[in-house]
Amino acid sequence: MVEWHTERVSDECAVMLTLTIRHGVGDDPEKLRSGVANAFRYLQRGSPWIRQRNRFGIRLIRALEPTHGPNGWHPHLHAVLLTELPLDGDVRPWLSNRWRSVVEKALGPEYVPDDEHGCVITPCHKADYLQKLGLEISAPGKAARAGHRTPLQLLADFVYDKDAEALQLYRAYAKAMKGARMLTWSRGLKADAGIDDRTDEEIIDGEDGPEKSIVGVKGEVWDMVRDFPGVKAGLLEVAEFAGATGVRAFLEDINEEFGIWPPDLDPTLPPSDGTMATGPPRTVTPDGTTR
Repeated sequence: MVEWHTERVSDECAVMLTLTIRHGVGDDPEKLRSGVANAFRYLQRGSPWIRQRNRFGIRLIRALEPTHGPNGWHPHLHAVLLTELPLDGDVRPWLSNRWRSVVEKALGPEYVPDDEHGCVITPCHKADYLQKLGLEISAPGKAARAGHRTPLQLLADFVYDKDAEALQLYRAYAKAMKGARMLTWSRGLKADAGIDDRTDEEIIDGEDGPEKSIVGVKGEVWDMVRDFPGVKAGLLEVAEFAGATGVRAFLEDINEEFGIWPPDLDPTLPPSDGTMATGPPRTVTPDGTTR
């Protein structure tokens, strides 16, 4: 979407708006989530917003991202603003003041952020600027700010480290986020850019032909290793990032450490289409550590 827009207009006409609130330990995540969403709705209501929207031709994609850190739950918003004219220097202070006002209306004065952190505008015309937007489900290894964990990091900490508190936090997240819209788009934006939404059924059926396997694992080997902690997720990870070479190295590392099958046994089978994908070795040990 950003590439389509900047090629049509200019790089200066795509920026990321990050909106946060003040929060603390013990705050109810469901209250914070709904409050942030309501504040953003208030932000876009009324003649002041309509004037700025019409002046610059603003359309947007908004993402909701919750993390957990030393000060409790931190739901915040990232919105890509696509404009027909570059935003001028007056927009940021106007947005900051308006955001602080609508946060107070939605949640109360104790949640109003300071001017420096509540509203931040950064360039986003390059792909690496968009990593923060969260347009796809974040992997457990996604880096949040120091001391903060994403929901999938919480879940991974429970699975691999048996962190019971992380599980409770993840359950609180799941309850708080039920029914929330993670992404919202300005009306008509997808159609103008030629982005075609597919239903879940269409995605499952597939429109790009059958998937190709990268490599197979011999049945007797699978029977020996499938109950190792981290093996199933590890195989998927190395298959994605390192292909057949990574899968073979992953299994051979397990065998080298535990001596499960004869060293001359190749644990893998060729892929079903006869090709053999390769890549740099990248392994995940049975305890779930990637190296």
